[in-house]
Amino acid sequence: MEECTKCDKDGYIYELRQVEGYSYPLEFSKICPCGKHARLNFNNKLNRLGLGEDFKTKTFATYIAKSPELKGIKEKCLEYATNFAKRQFEAKNGLYLYGSVGSGKTHLITAISNRLLQNGVNVEYFEYRERMTRLKQIITDNTKYAKEINCKKAKVLFIDDLFKGKISEADINIMYEIINYRYQTHLPTLITSEKTVSEILNIDEAIGSRIVEMSYLIKVNASNHRMNIKKGS
Repeated sequence: MEECTKCDKDGYIYELRQVEGYSYPLEFSKICPCGKHARLNFNNKLNRLGLGEDFKTKTFATYIAKSPELKGIKEKCLEYATNFAKRQFEAKNGLYLYGSVGSGKTHLITAISNRLLQNGVNVEYFEYRERMTRLKQIITDNTKYAKEINCKKAKVLFIDDLFKGKISEADINIMYEIINYRYQTHLPTLITSEKTVSEILNIDEAIGSRIVEMSYLIKVNASNHRMNIKKGS
């Protein structure tokens, strides 16, 4: 297979554009017309996220909003994904979606993640309970821990089900390390949780206050939205 000279193997073309309100040009990416490496790159990213086919099916097209409120939330999430190239450089550049089990939070953030990946933006998936268990198991191994906690430097970090289950001091300390790093470096963070903003602040004020400052807060009101998911892509 001949290598494309436009996208330099990664499947995306990068260009600098001047955007109103910024004194310096911003980098934008678009999928290369050759299409060869872009599709492979995208699929490899999904495999590394460990989500496979299930991840691919959670798009804006497959999210069925059954109420005007949910339609409005879907539109806000779509607008966030569409304007991410400019928004990523702002201090408030993340999302915090909270609500009950089955309200469609994960579907919406996954839809955003899919759109960003398609546009050449790297997204790392952080399933809270699974990743936190792994981090606590290796916390005394400096080498392994440093490698695992490096997720805090991801271009976009998708934290799913924040503070799900029993919360220990270790959970709080590790999550503070991640959130504080991203807060200080203005890296976009996408979070879903069953915890309200007040509950997050009660768990740890430092973590909660940073999430409030760096995120648009959206409450998702829906009962068992999983029953209303359209099949297919």
